[in-house]
Amino acid sequence: MLSAPSSSTTPASPPTSPPNTTSSDDFAVLKEPKVEAILNSELGLAILNDRIKDYLLTCKELAGFFKKRSILEEESGKNLQKLAKSYLETFQSKHHSPQSFSASVITSMEIHEQLANHSLTLQKTLSAFSDQVIEFHKNAERKRKSIKEYAKKQENAYLEAVMQMDKSKSRFKGAETEYNRALDNKNTGDSQKKVGFFKPKSNAQLTKLEDEARLKAENAESDMHSKIENAQNVQKQLLCIHRPNYIKQFFSLQREIESSLIANYLRYTKLCESNTLLNGLTIRPQKPTPTNCGLQHALDNINANTDFVQYVLHASIKHEDNKNPTDASKTKIIQPPSSYGTGSSAGKTNPPVNPTIKVTAAIPSPLQNTNPAPSTFPNPSVASPAFPNSSTSNPSTAPASASPLASTLKPSTANDTNGSSSSSSSNPRTSSPLASNAENKPPVAQQSPPVLLPTLPPIQTTTIQTSREVAPPPSSINSNRAASPFRPTSVSPQPSSPTKSLLFGARLDAIILREHSNIPNIVMQCTSQVENFGLNLQGIYRVPSSSARVNMLRSQFENNPLLQLHTPEDYENDVHAVADLLKIFFRELREPLIPDNHQRDFIDAGNVEDESRRRDAVHRAINDLPDANYSTIRHLTIHLAKIKENSDVNKMSTNNLAIIWGPTIIKQATIPEISSFSRTIEILIDYCFTIFDYD
Repeated sequence: MLSAPSSSTTPASPPTSPPNTTSSDDFAVLKEPKVEAILNSELGLAILNDRIKDYLLTCKELAGFFKKRSILEEESGKNLQKLAKSYLETFQSKHHSPQSFSASVITSMEIHEQLANHSLTLQKTLSAFSDQVIEFHKNAERKRKSIKEYAKKQENAYLEAVMQMDKSKSRFKGAETEYNRALDNKNTGDSQKKVGFFKPKSNAQLTKLEDEARLKAENAESDMHSKIENAQNVQKQLLCIHRPNYIKQFFSLQREIESSLIANYLRYTKLCESNTLLNGLTIRPQKPTPTNCGLQHALDNINANTDFVQYVLHASIKHEDNKNPTDASKTKIIQPPSSYGTGSSAGKTNPPVNPTIKVTAAIPSPLQNTNPAPSTFPNPSVASPAFPNSSTSNPSTAPASASPLASTLKPSTANDTNGSSSSSSSNPRTSSPLASNAENKPPVAQQSPPVLLPTLPPIQTTTIQTSREVAPPPSSINSNRAASPFRPTSVSPQPSSPTKSLLFGARLDAIILREHSNIPNIVMQCTSQVENFGLNLQGIYRVPSSSARVNMLRSQFENNPLLQLHTPEDYENDVHAVADLLKIFFRELREPLIPDNHQRDFIDAGNVEDESRRRDAVHRAINDLPDANYSTIRHLTIHLAKIKENSDVNKMSTNNLAIIWGPTIIKQATIPEISSFSRTIEILIDYCFTIFDYD
């Protein structure tokens, strides 16, 4: 006779709940009439087991949330740390002069490094949370299985006793029938007459048969009474001991899981609060200190006027150290526009001084050798010591009289003006193209007669930019290009690279993360349209559509990855175009639906000869996939199973679907490997609802 197992003696008994997990008041809910009636019935075990499984699923999902949140925090922290470190090194290396703004930016970069460290600390804690919840989930799952095994053992014992009782009743009824027949034969034996070749049995034989039937009936009756008594005892123990025992154990396990989930989520909320508070105190501390001043206090220390004075003084010392004494005596004095004399340059507007210095080096020609342009300096090489290979510069940039503005120019700018000619009649072929074009041309009547000049070779132009480069206005550039007699060789711009698609050719996990879903929207839309309007379409996924319709539908999804397809009019009533687009999407994934590091598992599973073992191997390979790939291939497999269910109409059997989809969701596989993988696809489709749960 089976007795209620105790948690201290029987190793197969379910584990007891931890102390103080469930109080006596918590079991009061089990005493409610409706709840007690349902739980003490045959449905109680299934209901309680499903309840625990739901809690364990929630526990697993919470652990997954903690894990993914830790991954996001790790990526965010590392990226922020890398960014802050990079710009911190940039500011520390390039800004040598003591300036308050640079110091404030450096302080802010250090604060960002602290924020990155906070994110990395949060990531480690969340990862530990996830591991703890996963470990608790495993232990709770073992407890659930142990309680379920104990409960099923007791329930099966009762069912076995009831079945034995029913069998004994059947045997007793049979024995009773035989005994009654023997009595009837004995009572009618004297009046029987000989019929056919068989003579009637004697009275001794009839008496013997009666005794045997009576003995058999008595034994059957005794066995029936013992089986009935045994069934009643087993039922009594089940209802009074075993069933209440495993109900309480299930309920205690449920409370234990609830307490763990609440405690872990409470720890998570406290962790988020402390991390947010720590970030807030880092950004703006209540009491700023030299080591932790905060972003606002760092910006308050900026003094623009002091920075300007320090920069000017520092720059003057730097330029005085770099100044060449011989250049100062040869600096050209620039005359203001109002003091220009009357000449060929009278009435012309002096172009503003551009920090970008243009130096033109021309290849000598016979004309330049015979008729050199007049110059203010007898020796051009001395006039332009910085550019000994330069020819004469723009004549309009060298006025005759002095100007106070020359004292404010940097030495490099003053030296460059020494190379310019003061004569407005210099040869335009030997002057700088950009400088000569800055002047307005005189009327045609005032120009000298044209002189036939030999063709000059192209002029090589060198541009030297100062540290403060200011781009000229577009109007002046266009006018210089239009008026210059010599144009530099134009360089065609490099063609811009095509815009990279965010959908086709992207990573599956990136698409899912960007769309905040478990399955890409394009997969959901295409499969739903095929299921609604293409299940009975012959040759679905095998008959191709027109490329124009497929490309049109593809461009719509590229422009809007969250596009919704409602009616067949959205794709010109061509379901084959939707099917082709779905295959193109999986074919162009940057990483195939079955990742490269998992393809060998699926191929090896397809090579298993025994079908049941092959199914188990495919099941194991599916469970090892990443979450994004698992959810997507699960959705696709259920969709293909629906296609197969209508194969008598659409002519797409499991083998046809496997041949089409095998090469689509793996890449870089040989023909034998694709053949083996097609067998894997067949297993997935045929045992779809065994491998996957249909939600």
